[in-house]
Amino acid sequence: MSQNEISRREAQFQLERILRKKILLSHREDRATVVELAYTELFEKFPDHSVFLATQKNAERKGKLGAGLIIPLSRRGSLVLEVGCGRGDVLLALSQRGRICTGTEISEHMLELCNKRSKPDVKIVRCSADSLCFPANSFDVVFSQEVLEHLHPEDVPRHFAEAFRVLRPNGILAVETPNRRTGPQDISRGFTCIAEGLHLKEWTVRELIQKFREAGFVKIRGLLAPQFFARRSEVIHRLTRVPPIVKYFQDLFLVFVPTRYLRTIVGKFLGLDDIYLFAKKPHNG
Repeated sequence: MSQNEISRREAQFQLERILRKKILLSHREDRATVVELAYTELFEKFPDHSVFLATQKNAERKGKLGAGLIIPLSRRGSLVLEVGCGRGDVLLALSQRGRICTGTEISEHMLELCNKRSKPDVKIVRCSADSLCFPANSFDVVFSQEVLEHLHPEDVPRHFAEAFRVLRPNGILAVETPNRRTGPQDISRGFTCIAEGLHLKEWTVRELIQKFREAGFVKIRGLLAPQFFARRSEVIHRLTRVPPIVKYFQDLFLVFVPTRYLRTIVGKFLGLDDIYLFAKKPHNG
């Protein structure tokens, strides 16, 4: 990495630290506005942010990989909601596989970008993760990828409750988020030992399992296979599903790996660099 790139990265890190404090100190009734303004400031000061630089080919590849974790949880005609859909790459890939897709975003920049790229059969709406603007029992699958870590920790229980509400009975919630054991995984990496940017909280497997259970979800599962295999094969996804206790003990093992570099490598092969868990809303929920 060149000196210019290091300086550019440090400047973004310093800005994100400031924006992070504003979000964490915000009152809930003002938080959606504070978050939107924070990301607006970030994207305006750094128009070369990586989210805007992906080529069409890379965007399509990323969308297919993200969709690879959701397709085995759904079927053609399933009503699917992505919370925090960003550029909409995953939704586009899912719609090509016959899913009926809806996405939410809070950032005006992301909404504009997503609407430019989306197709008529992909609906994008503006709302926050803890206040989903849909009727109860609306979707077969609700999912988020690399979103939970950006939510204010106070809003996470409400997000899980909202996901539970908008899911149909037997519907599935799937969450993918960076693992704190191998973090920080935001702009802080290389500057600090914990996330101090716009990853407001990076999670552990145990914490995430607890949030699923508190919201009323059942049959929580993870994958024994690393995500980079499961994304590419529905068969691997279906055959390597394991109870959460397996992922919990794998996660504990990472505690004893001596360096962050090694923890990251081991975490990738254990499918724990990012935590991926999914669970069902009870049929009588």
